[in-house]
Amino acid sequence: MKKWLLRLGFDPRMSTLIAPVRTHLMMGITALAMSSFLMVVDPLLGKGIIDEGIGHKNTALLWNLLIMMALLTILSLALESVGLFFVQMCLDKIRIVLQQGVARSQLTSQSGKKPLSAGEYQQLSMSVVHDASVFLTSLPARATRSVVQLIWIGFIVTALSPLVGLATIGATAILAFFSLRLSDKIATVNSGFVKCLGGLGGRLQQIFAARNLIRQYHRTDESMESLTRSQEQSRDQFTLLFSWETAYVSQEVIWSMTFTIAVIAITGLAVVNGSLTLGQYIAISIYAARIQGPIRQLLSFYKEALKGLRQFRYVMEVIGETDTKKSAGAEQFSWGGAIEFENVSHGGLVDASLRIKRGERLLFAGEDPGPLSHVLELISGATKPAQGGIKVGGHALSDMPLQYRRRWAALVSADPQLIPGTLLENICFGTKASLEEVSAVVTATGLRGFVDEKGLEMPVDPSVTWSASLKHRIQIARTLLFKPEIILVEDFSGSLDADTTSVIFRALTAYGKTIIAAGFRDNLLELADRVVWVEQGRCGEAELVDRFLVGPRAALLVPQGHLQLALQGKGALSHAQRWAMRNSVEIKTFSIELFGDERRSLDELPGVASGKLRLRCVFMGKVGQTRLAEHEQLLERRLVKCVNARLTERKASGVFFTVEPEGELVASERLAA
Repeated sequence: MKKWLLRLGFDPRMSTLIAPVRTHLMMGITALAMSSFLMVVDPLLGKGIIDEGIGHKNTALLWNLLIMMALLTILSLALESVGLFFVQMCLDKIRIVLQQGVARSQLTSQSGKKPLSAGEYQQLSMSVVHDASVFLTSLPARATRSVVQLIWIGFIVTALSPLVGLATIGATAILAFFSLRLSDKIATVNSGFVKCLGGLGGRLQQIFAARNLIRQYHRTDESMESLTRSQEQSRDQFTLLFSWETAYVSQEVIWSMTFTIAVIAITGLAVVNGSLTLGQYIAISIYAARIQGPIRQLLSFYKEALKGLRQFRYVMEVIGETDTKKSAGAEQFSWGGAIEFENVSHGGLVDASLRIKRGERLLFAGEDPGPLSHVLELISGATKPAQGGIKVGGHALSDMPLQYRRRWAALVSADPQLIPGTLLENICFGTKASLEEVSAVVTATGLRGFVDEKGLEMPVDPSVTWSASLKHRIQIARTLLFKPEIILVEDFSGSLDADTTSVIFRALTAYGKTIIAAGFRDNLLELADRVVWVEQGRCGEAELVDRFLVGPRAALLVPQGHLQLALQGKGALSHAQRWAMRNSVEIKTFSIELFGDERRSLDELPGVASGKLRLRCVFMGKVGQTRLAEHEQLLERRLVKCVNARLTERKASGVFFTVEPEGELVASERLAA
């Protein structure tokens, strides 16, 4: 039971479908509890207050109405139980499709159908079944217990809401009974006050309970601090869930107060005018309190049903069988067309306009990872921009059919996932490929040694901990095997060693198709032909010379405090750090002061002394000068070549650099040829 609840309650993709069903279920239970209570209490009231006010005939009529409402409540619970069972069947169907490979055989045939992209399969397995189970099994025991406790606390708080209503009705009935000796006006005021106060108190109690849950959840401890990136995303989903619950009970407060005031105003006025007796007023108040939940349920059912239907249609569309070549409108899209952003604003992006050519390797860089992730979502078509539009080959990306878009782009995720099955199934992942093609991608991604040792038929259990290096290599292999037109690359290099990162980058660059990466780490420059810098949501070009980023923004591509000034590259930083380790010096900032305005005289360039421009490192407050011999691959001919090429390309009078035999970098001013 616990596993079933966790599976339904915390599946990211199915939460939209499950949330309204869960809400209606709790409302139905509340209504059923109220009905049961009134069935027992009503005969007792019938002997006194109600009989005195409205007589036996009307009491019997109200009793029949009560029975009818109870039957409707039971019917509602039965329908919602069927709905939950249907959702469970859908989850089981999707799991079977993923595990047995039915979708692969359906979507790939001799008639030319194309399979799902690696990114689509990945998102499907993560969002429906696999990611939720991986997350729950990888959580620390303490955190898992906390999550389960939060679930049951939420159910307990919801289950206690009928008791609040019962207490309100009891207080109203008792107060009205003792007020029979007073005037109708006093009884109306007192009972109305108790009814309003009791209802408001119950709703406020729910709000405070939800708020305490949120505060308790945000309270950090050692187990929460050890969560991985994917677990932190799931934690954010839990927080959003509780925030939604808080907003929901806040709406309930407004509804309850409005409904209560309306009942008091209408029936109370009738009592004052003498058209209703006190017994009639009490009966109306009691039944109005009982039916306000079902009334809200009926009013909101249509909207919630549409939400669930849209979500279910999307899930079925993802796993449905479709011939992409026969998709309506698919023939109008051209793979050779460029990607164009036209005044796109979404999330952290502001008025972005740029053009990405076919075959280009582009890096979106910046300090804020938020806008960078939005860029990949927009290009993949998973998210539509709030303003502006994206075109592919002159046609709007939003018009591209989903099945056609699957062939177009594949995502290299920062958090790759595995599916139950064999190693071969994880590499193919929906693609009908020959063993020769599989062997080629295995070699290209550095999996040859592992495959030769374990074999392609090695069983894969996602619940077992796999190294990040191996998971990323498998992900790149399945991406290359699928042969998409565009590869979208998240910033995953921070979790990998240098050798694995280098192998993956070589495999991607050798692929030869369009690569769009987004991240803030300097080693991503190895993937890029062009860099777009995203700062405060706005996109601007950054100059890239021979894998070195030139300009004042270069210092921001690596963690703050490690780089400074104009020119930097992965090799420069790593060699400087190794030099500092060999000399037992802690490096604070690192800068190569090479570029000034080439039209200025040599003496005006920063860092120039006596006609020589030296490499300068700043170590914890002191300045030390090093020789080129200490950094064998740091400057050498490659750096000199890229500097001279940059000045020659501009055909301007500038400063050219040469390496002297003693290892010093010497600058001389001369006219570019």
